[in-house]
Amino acid sequence: MTTPFPLLKLPQLPFIVYVQALHLWSLINLSVCSLRTRNLIKECRKEISVLAKPRSFMISCDGVRFFINLEDERTGERPTDIVQMNKTSVRIVRKQDNFWLIKCSAILDGWKLVMEHLMNTFHVSINLEIVGERHLFEYLTGHPKNPKIDELTVSSNFVDDVDMKFYLENFHNDELCFLSNQNKTFRFNGIFGSFKIFTCMPAEWITRENLLSLNCERIKLDQCSLTNEDLNMALKKWIDGRSPQLSVMEIGLRLEYIQIAKIMDGIEILKEASLQEQNNLNFHVPRQSYILNVDGLKGFFTSMQTNFVFTVSREDNNQ
Repeated sequence: MTTPFPLLKLPQLPFIVYVQALHLWSLINLSVCSLRTRNLIKECRKEISVLAKPRSFMISCDGVRFFINLEDERTGERPTDIVQMNKTSVRIVRKQDNFWLIKCSAILDGWKLVMEHLMNTFHVSINLEIVGERHLFEYLTGHPKNPKIDELTVSSNFVDDVDMKFYLENFHNDELCFLSNQNKTFRFNGIFGSFKIFTCMPAEWITRENLLSLNCERIKLDQCSLTNEDLNMALKKWIDGRSPQLSVMEIGLRLEYIQIAKIMDGIEILKEASLQEQNNLNFHVPRQSYILNVDGLKGFFTSMQTNFVFTVSREDNNQ
């Protein structure tokens, strides 16, 4: 006969060591056993990342993934297990090593319940992927715990103008991404929020003024209505030191081909050859074109038909 291990009687330090070594599946199962186990895990500040969609979650930790899907309780299988989340009974239909299917009387309430449990138990970074569920974004940004949203992805064939403006003005985290937005009449005249990475595909609505007002580390715009002259203005802004955060800018034009002569009008182009090492042998690579800004940073560029890529080198250029 096996003697049960008195896990909850461990001193705090050994318990933390034990929790840090647990598989993600074991951690999540332990967190829903009781309020006490959840609070003990909470003290360990275990870090997880959560990809949250309107009806599902993908939880990642130490290279391991755990999936939770939400389903209306009026359809499909009957619940076979009940666990506790935030003092609320949660009915699970399928409970496998890395997957739960949870029954909900209302999907939104179930979503909030799972998210609350994760935020109350772990140290969470969130990637939120939505279509038109702006209320999920507002729920997180207005939450008293102020959770960290690493990335917001809005994926839809059409995003309402009011919602577009709201996201652009109110997102203040790492990465904002718009995919498949076909709203050709949208125009943005407001002030962008503070995000490090901005991706928009397609980006027909982006104007020269929008491009010049972005202050990001990485900008990726595809099928946009910008011109070669607009790219010239953006590079001159960087040369003047007014885009200090910029590291990479990738632009795909929709209305015209890339013309380096127009993009580099009034800008001095320099070239350098560099050495690369392979099998202990040094060899020269083709000369690379670049431009300099007032801070001495080099900006390298490449182009192909309708695509222009600009990359800033932050290496010591005095070496």
